[in-house]
Amino acid sequence: MEETIDISDLKPIISKRAFWDIDMDKMDYHAKSDFIIRRVFERGTLDDIMEVLVFYGRKHVKEALVNAHYLPMDTMMLACTVLNLQLNDFLCYTTKRFLQNY
Repeated sequence: MEETIDISDLKPIISKRAFWDIDMDKMDYHAKSDFIIRRVFERGTLDDIMEVLVFYGRKHVKEALVNAHYLPMDTMMLACTVLNLQLNDFLCYTTKRFLQNY
């Protein structure tokens, strides 16, 4: 008899560097995917970034980052390099620029 794998039990292998304040064993890696992606790009290692790209897929990672309400500039620059994006692709960048005009 073959053992089936419950997809909800799968999780990326990422360091605690970005999640020092969270119990990673209790984290819902599917429901909180956007949060995890943002946090890894902000505070994770290069290996962590590669892991979320493989685990969640480039398309989902791009969507999570470009639709974020806030990202530090260095995180956006990193995402531009890794994902071949432009600063204007980020909602938080275009909103910030819009608000600075007033």
